[in-house]
Amino acid sequence: MKILVLTSTMDVKSGWGRYTHDLIKTLEAQGIQVFVENISFPLSWKRNILLSPFLALRIYFKYRSKGLNVIHCVVEPFALIAKILSVISQKPYLITLHGTYSIFFLPNFISGHLQRYTYR
Repeated sequence: MKILVLTSTMDVKSGWGRYTHDLIKTLEAQGIQVFVENISFPLSWKRNILLSPFLALRIYFKYRSKGLNVIHCVVEPFALIAKILSVISQKPYLITLHGTYSIFFLPNFISGHLQRYTYR
């Protein structure tokens, strides 16, 4: 099994970073090969929503020869990137939701609609 993890950090001093770090260690202990894409895309994702397809394409070309089985997004603002990447690569994806960030974009009409779409 080969998994691509989309995250913004692996710094154990942050919530997403600690979760990502611990998740990767657990998966690797089970013999799963993990690839990590640290996205330095601003978390002010609502203003940069149109960049998501371009970033997904860049990630796709970077990992397309790795034989990935699953895409796992651990940072909710990047869920659309994971969905687009899933469609392009024809690989399943999953999103881990963390508290208030799971609903953070929902009040905004455009990003909220896209976020709900990625959650389905």
